[in-house]
Amino acid sequence: MIATLCRAGAELERKEKEERKAEKEAIEAKRLQRAKELKEAQRLQLERDKQIKREQEQARLAAGQAQRAKEAAWQMEREKQAETFAKNGRKLVEETRVRQKHMDKVEAAQDKLEREEGTRDRLANLEAFKKEREAVFNEKKEKVQKVKKLTDPAIIAASKEWASKQRVGSAEDKRKQVAMLKSQRRRGKEGHLQKARAIKGQVEQVRQNAKVVQERLHEKKKINAGEERANDYLVEQEKLRVLAQKKKDHHAVFNKRYANAAAANKWEKAPVLAKPNLSSLDPYVSGGAMG
Repeated sequence: MIATLCRAGAELERKEKEERKAEKEAIEAKRLQRAKELKEAQRLQLERDKQIKREQEQARLAAGQAQRAKEAAWQMEREKQAETFAKNGRKLVEETRVRQKHMDKVEAAQDKLEREEGTRDRLANLEAFKKEREAVFNEKKEKVQKVKKLTDPAIIAASKEWASKQRVGSAEDKRKQVAMLKSQRRRGKEGHLQKARAIKGQVEQVRQNAKVVQERLHEKKKINAGEERANDYLVEQEKLRVLAQKKKDHHAVFNKRYANAAAANKWEKAPVLAKPNLSSLDPYVSGGAMG
């Protein structure tokens, strides 16, 4: 009876031991299977990560190639704009040089014309002054000669002789002689006055001519100064236009070369540059359960 109980207890213990062993083997098999599954999942996740990385790398390469293509196009555009700007600058410089030469030529011709007119007017004034001086000299010479002639000793002696002869004449003859002398003196004085008025008129005409010439020169100088101011204004406006065009070209090149704030924010939020989300991976792959 006791032996039977012992055998039964041993058999029960053996069965329990076998069951524990079987349960342990089952748990170990499940653990191995789970590890195998996790390893496979990790391998698949690594493959997916590699694929995502390759795709991201390809996207970055494509974006870099596109960016380099854009930069090459921008460089060509900049070179083209620089060449166009240089060409326009040379053209503007050449036009300015030609315009300056034309202005210098016109100014030189105007100066020559003014010098010629001034020379002619000066010669005319000198000629008029010379004629007036000669007229005054001739008039004075005639007066001197007349005075010399009147004060000549022979004439004085003849006059005294004639006067002595005339003393014997009647008083009526004397009155006639006095009246005739007064008439001659009056005619001589009127002649002198007419000559003086004529000379004065000539002098006044010379003065008027000189005044007209001066006013003409002043008016021409005023017109030339206005034209020079107009040319200076045109040159200044051209400089301002070239400066504004330079600024506009500079802003255009800057906007083509660099992205603005809105474009930069949009580019940063693009999926190509987004960081991978590792929180979605299996916790066993990340090391939590394996630990």
